Amino acid sequence: GPPVVYYSGPPRAPYSNYDDPDPEDWPKENADDRQDHGGFITGHAWAALADGRFTEAADIFTDKIDDHPSLGLPRIGYAITAARLGDLPTGVRAMREALHYDPRALNYVPRNELLDAKIANVLDRYRSSFERSENQAGPAFMIACLEYMRGHKVKAVSALDTALKNGDDSVAAQNLKDLLDARPTKSTPRSAPQSGSVK
Repeated sequence: GPPVVYYSGPPRAPYSNYDDPDPEDWPKENADDRQDHGGFITGHAWAALADGRFTEAADIFTDKIDDHPSLGLPRIGYAITAARLGDLPTGVRAMREALHYDPRALNYVPRNELLDAKIANVLDRYRSSFERSENQAGPAFMIACLEYMRGHKVKAVSALDTALKNGDDSVAAQNLKDLLDARPTKSTPRSAPQSGSVK
């Protein structure tokens, strides 16, 4: 496995072997960061991920998780980046933490052609892992999250169903189920103007 890194500071979520500090002790986020689930503060990291600068992206996402532990987007970005770097179990763990604390952040993942290609690559990795894996709950959960991000609700529902049947009883899986139950099957493109918007 990966080398053990001894880090003397507080536990570094999401890949440490420790539990996160109690959410009650977390710093309170400002209203803007809460509202966009950490989108603005992680902009550089998503750009690095889109450009294929994976180690740089992972470092920025990690710093933002340390600074803003209750926000989902830094953890989601870290999950995708870790998986793209080949660490699929850490990807699942980080995604579970994101959806445990801030499930609606999944609706705020940035979308562009370069990033979509990285997400598609990670999806292929988890599909392969699912085929080979004895414990299929983790890969199935991750496939459900990635399909949800891509706007493929039917595929997301099917993958999550597989995860649940394989014993996924996590809060994250239940939160994803709630998100899927709330989302209309035909998702509107993100760029479509909302009806009644001010011109």
